[in-house]
Amino acid sequence: MIITLVPLNYEMTTPGVYTRTTNDVYVVNGNNRGNIYTLGVYGKRKLTILESWLVKIDPKSDLDPYDPKTDMSDKEFNRFGTISHSISNINAIYVAFNTFKEKNPNQFKTHYNPYLPPEKVLDAEYKGLLVSALRKEYTGAIKTDDIITHLNGELITSFEQFLEKIRLHLKTNDNYKVTVIRNYNKENETSFEITDAPVAKDDQRYLPYYLEDYIRLYKLEPLVLISQASSIGSSGGAMKALAIYDALHYQSIILGLNVVGTGTIDMHGNIHEIGGIRQKIITASDGNFDVFFVPKANYEEAKAEYDNIYTDKEGFDLVAVETFSDILEYFEAGEE
Repeated sequence: MIITLVPLNYEMTTPGVYTRTTNDVYVVNGNNRGNIYTLGVYGKRKLTILESWLVKIDPKSDLDPYDPKTDMSDKEFNRFGTISHSISNINAIYVAFNTFKEKNPNQFKTHYNPYLPPEKVLDAEYKGLLVSALRKEYTGAIKTDDIITHLNGELITSFEQFLEKIRLHLKTNDNYKVTVIRNYNKENETSFEITDAPVAKDDQRYLPYYLEDYIRLYKLEPLVLISQASSIGSSGGAMKALAIYDALHYQSIILGLNVVGTGTIDMHGNIHEIGGIRQKIITASDGNFDVFFVPKANYEEAKAEYDNIYTDKEGFDLVAVETFSDILEYFEAGEE
């Protein structure tokens, strides 16, 4: 009994479930449809000997080392995943609304509120970079949930701009100053400067914290309801953006297809790599889907598992995408 209960420093990833996007986001007075799905996988850290052995012999699961000295604790990981999930929802809304306004400004104005100018439909403000987690090696003054607004006195307008400016510090290990908003709320913003430095690991230098572009949404027309998160992480962002975008249309744009996919989405509509892609392909193969959208960075691994599953039968279209526009172009091509 002791042998089976002793925890080992491994983490597992196993196939999970597919879920309707309308379980997470819902457009009030929109045409919400139930045939766009996100995917989740199951994971666990600190496995017993028995659990690790069962995972090793399961061809659908993966087993990876977990180092409690350098990797996030369960509490830290869950907090990071919850923050990433919330940011993903905001980005999905922001991208869907901006794309719709760009493509259909007149329809948007007249279909929902003829007295509201299109430019006021989405009232949003870029606040800075939200600190979603800290590296184990970091011992500085930054805290999770801080918002970094300036780097060396210069206003931050995006993560890409911040990264471009800080690359020199990552090379030289020089200190830098960031201006931070802490305990943020609408009534009271307190900002102050912190002197910080990169952290070193395996002869490399890294940012000492994980950062997310943070957009604050003040007003939406129509309103989008976000349910209490039943999962963590940001990988559902691309499909939620598609679901919101589709719900803003009087007629569905997805051609009656059953759609599934994965991928984080940033505020610019770029779709980024995710984890557990092999298990997500396996999960999707249990459903009745017509198309699966996968981040281009994950495509080769996804295609290998896809080919392994569909050796003698026809499967869904597996489509690599880099941007939200790539997803829309797939459906636009089908209309021709």
